[in-house]
Amino acid sequence: MGRSAGFVAAARAQGSSPALFARADAQALPVGDAAVDVAVSGLVLNFLPEPGAAVAEAARVVTPGGLVAAYVWDYAEGMGFLRHFWDAVTAVDPSSAAELDEGRRFPLCRPAPLRRLWSEAALVEVEVAPIEVPTRFTDFADLWDPLLAGQGPAPG
Repeated sequence: MGRSAGFVAAARAQGSSPALFARADAQALPVGDAAVDVAVSGLVLNFLPEPGAAVAEAARVVTPGGLVAAYVWDYAEGMGFLRHFWDAVTAVDPSSAAELDEGRRFPLCRPAPLRRLWSEAALVEVEVAPIEVPTRFTDFADLWDPLLAGQGPAPG
């Protein structure tokens, strides 16, 4: 499920798949109880007003023994290039950094709060593990130009 029509269209265009792609609210999925085997939230939980409601909703739609999963950026430590960006903003303009720094704004994006979120949704066999994704840029423009598009907190 996604809120972006473009993302949903791109996912559907990938060919035949048993996956369901639809624009929907993560806190009110248009799927019946125990209707799917897997529910995954990608880079969205920290932007929701009630992330616990979204996890509970995912648990509702997954079959017994199914999988509820999510991934988020570890803004405080693991997302190196943004961490360096916010450290530089802090050095130049501490008041802006205090208000906008995703490491501070999104404390949910850490192992302990994520584990707690899953446990509060009565999910069992909860596992929180890092997925290391190397970020390599060919040059400064490769890093900086996407930020100029204005999407997300850092570009804002």
